[in-house]
Amino acid sequence: MKKVVIIAGMHRSGTSVAAQLCQHMGAYLGEKAELMGAARDNPGGFFENIEITKTNDEILRLCGREWYSLTLAEPDYHHPQIRKIKSDCPKITFEKRYGCHKRPTNIGIASVMGENFRWAGG
Repeated sequence: MKKVVIIAGMHRSGTSVAAQLCQHMGAYLGEKAELMGAARDNPGGFFENIEITKTNDEILRLCGREWYSLTLAEPDYHHPQIRKIKSDCPKITFEKRYGCHKRPTNIGIASVMGENFRWAGG
């Protein structure tokens, strides 16, 4: 059975460390080239998969939110782009074996892809 770990938390709260620990314990985050690199404010690296991060940001954008929004993203599940993201979710998450995904704004992706996580992981 495949399992998915989603790490969500406020920026600068230790989510990168948590993702790094999951990776060291064997969770697959993606190939090194698929992960967001280090930056001045996070020299150890972010441990975020770029493809899933872009998907998450697109969900937030479709909800009228940004990564820094303080209000909950409430997706319109009838919106054609949200439906496409939802149908593509198992391919993104499971065919590519992402065992762990870290993003402080994961609430966007989790609310749209949550059913698929349960379905695909079973």
